[in-house]
Amino acid sequence: MTISFASDHQPWTGFRGSGHRGTYDNGLFGFYSVSQHFGAFIATRQFTRTRGILVVDDVVITTNDPKAPATIQTSLNFHVSGATSHYNRADPADYDRIEAELDMTITINGTVFTGEYSWLQGPSSTTTTVTGLGTQIAGGGFAETFSATITTALATVPVGTPFTLRLEFTLSASSGGRGTGYYAGMTFNAENTAGFLPGATIFNDLPPGYVVNSGTGIIVDNATFLPPEVPAASTWGLIVSGMTLLAAGSVLLIRRRDRAV
Repeated sequence: MTISFASDHQPWTGFRGSGHRGTYDNGLFGFYSVSQHFGAFIATRQFTRTRGILVVDDVVITTNDPKAPATIQTSLNFHVSGATSHYNRADPADYDRIEAELDMTITINGTVFTGEYSWLQGPSSTTTTVTGLGTQIAGGGFAETFSATITTALATVPVGTPFTLRLEFTLSASSGGRGTGYYAGMTFNAENTAGFLPGATIFNDLPPGYVVNSGTGIIVDNATFLPPEVPAASTWGLIVSGMTLLAAGSVLLIRRRDRAV
């Protein structure tokens, strides 16, 4: 299993903005990206982005059926919850654009599913975008807070041979205007933010007698459980210093640590 995080913080033009992006103490997957604009020029925009990735590379579907096929088709359930925030002056002509966005990329044995959930406000209009997996959030509409269990389409996976499951979530925010005080942000909540809910079915449509497990213990009998003892950091691949898996009531329970840039 590999957990990794990356973040960007970039004024598009000049340095008239500030950004905050980072993870909670246990970053999987509590993180945030917030951008605030300062200054008097429409050309100065602020951009922040935070990305979290979980890779489980030892998922195995097994059965005692001697006539089992080499592959089967299945879909995946995962859960996301979070919030967007935004602010602008009363005069629409006084700002350029403020935007918050969540992008999802789920890969099951090489089959890729994507989705977007975003909100953008410009001088004359507000645009909301929900595509792919994003259409399952808030019933396909856009809300400042969201919580949803998302199901992918079918993917082909092997029977009896390990395969890889990869979940990638990117939060981004941008802001820009002619005055001070415009901000946009996207945040994953500190509990049950992205991943698998305890006890919930992960893979769907399995034939009777088929079981799903992972050697790292993230998946046991096609469900999640409270995490095992934390392995040495060297076994985690890319990992953020200070992350600790906590076994307390949810798969991932996270205590916030803000980091400003």
